[in-house]
Amino acid sequence: MGLSTLKKTILYCGILLHLLPFLPCFSNGFSLPSNFLFGIGSSSYQYEGAYMSDGKGQSNWDNFTHGPGRYVIIDGSNGDIAVDHYHRYLEDIDLMEALKVNSYKLSLSWSRILPKGRFGKVNRAGINFYNTLIDALLLKGIQPFVVLSHYDSPQELEDRYGGWLSPQSKEDFAFYADLCFRSFGDRVKYWVTFNEPNYLVVTVPAYIRRPVALAHWQCYHAKEGTQKGNHS
Repeated sequence: MGLSTLKKTILYCGILLHLLPFLPCFSNGFSLPSNFLFGIGSSSYQYEGAYMSDGKGQSNWDNFTHGPGRYVIIDGSNGDIAVDHYHRYLEDIDLMEALKVNSYKLSLSWSRILPKGRFGKVNRAGINFYNTLIDALLLKGIQPFVVLSHYDSPQELEDRYGGWLSPQSKEDFAFYADLCFRSFGDRVKYWVTFNEPNYLVVTVPAYIRRPVALAHWQCYHAKEGTQKGNHS
């Protein structure tokens, strides 16, 4: 997880965007609609860095990548710094603008917002970071697509009752989602509860899928009644 990965991604996206006009479908007069959203994406653990900074709590992925024995990533890498998006987000947004994209899928770090889940205080520094990030994106005409969970959650919930192994996890997620809707919902039009839910269907046992599905259902219908915009 280094800066080279981000630079390669930007390079490939730039090449693709410059080649688009030469593709047959475009050279024959085809054009995208004016409201087409051309975007890029990231996830909090893989991009933000700022491990345990500004009040952030430990996540399950922080714990996993710092753990002993055979479960650690083979080359010893982790997301402690990643591409340092937490500190360099303005540079990243400038790169997005240079690519002429108009949407950005990001995920929120649950443990940056609620270091102890619903069992502790809200980390206002985390809320402020995402408010500032969202405002900076909108200022450049970039629409944020916000993912609530991209496989990371507060380690506190894992320690208490196994995280998603417990039926209580849907209440944890509902508490977190409601806070996010209230904090960012006035500007965010597009919400996603869980990243790649199809991955859960084929990789995890049914007793884990059930709490996740219930959490999605509870979150979806709660937002439907209180928030405008699109959600999936």
